[in-house]
Amino acid sequence: MSTGQMFGNTNPGGGGGGGSGHRYWRISCTAVDGGARVAIAEILMRTTAWGANVATGGTASASDASFGAAANAFDGNPATVWRANSATATITYDFGSGNAKDIQQVVIKAFPTVPTESPKDFTIQYSDDSSSWTTLATITGQTGWSGALPADTIGEARAFSAAGRDVATGAARYWAVSFADNQAGGGVMRLVDIIFRASSGGSNITGGTPSVSSAANSTTAAMARDGNTATVWDSNTPYPVAFYIDWGAANDQDIVEILMQAQNINGPKNFKIYRSYDAIVYSLVWAPATQGAWTNLEVRTFTKP
Repeated sequence: MSTGQMFGNTNPGGGGGGGSGHRYWRISCTAVDGGARVAIAEILMRTTAWGANVATGGTASASDASFGAAANAFDGNPATVWRANSATATITYDFGSGNAKDIQQVVIKAFPTVPTESPKDFTIQYSDDSSSWTTLATITGQTGWSGALPADTIGEARAFSAAGRDVATGAARYWAVSFADNQAGGGVMRLVDIIFRASSGGSNITGGTPSVSSAANSTTAAMARDGNTATVWDSNTPYPVAFYIDWGAANDQDIVEILMQAQNINGPKNFKIYRSYDAIVYSLVWAPATQGAWTNLEVRTFTKP
């Protein structure tokens, strides 16, 4: 994942709209990541960093909605998008009379089909009367948006606050390994086992709830965490595909090493490791080198640089 311009806010805290609520909030885009128009699949607004979305029940509008209504960015459906006819447009959310919100964090999800239409340069602003606006954050240089990250039908999500772009660091509840391809260049990607460690050479972190973006041949995510070489996880196509693990509430982990056991041409070739505080915004942790051919049931260790 290209991080674009990175700002300093990399923890669960964040700065909001001056300590008091405001009825109107908007995102004004002045440039996009290479496309001809601006498009956003989903916008989430939060009163606490990494908290619940509160942008529900209000009214969305836009300066230009030629190819997709403003409401589409707040409907929870990644298949519908707000899409303007130019790279410069504004989308506004009205929480309604008596329902002002002190927004601490805004999440933008890319249009999966054309992620280059995601905002590159934009401001986040608030108002009490929809006439006089105050800027909470000016964001620039947001390039390299992905249409599927780590491996999902919804586009990449990025979080922003008064400090700039927010990324997950250190211990986190959610982790993902995103596989771009296998050794065969197609077909299933097969993992016999995957082990997560909090220290190099340490023990396997047990527990957690594994899941995958796709599965084939009656396999499951749990089969790659059971320590049994007779059971495997086979992905389905197309790529990318991902293996996720949720360590559970109050059980954040800081993964520094991963062991994988794979099989021959079905073994992974290119992959990246991500972490997330909310299972929506995933931040890149490290990207191991491209892998050569695997032998049958070979085990390899990947340590965070």
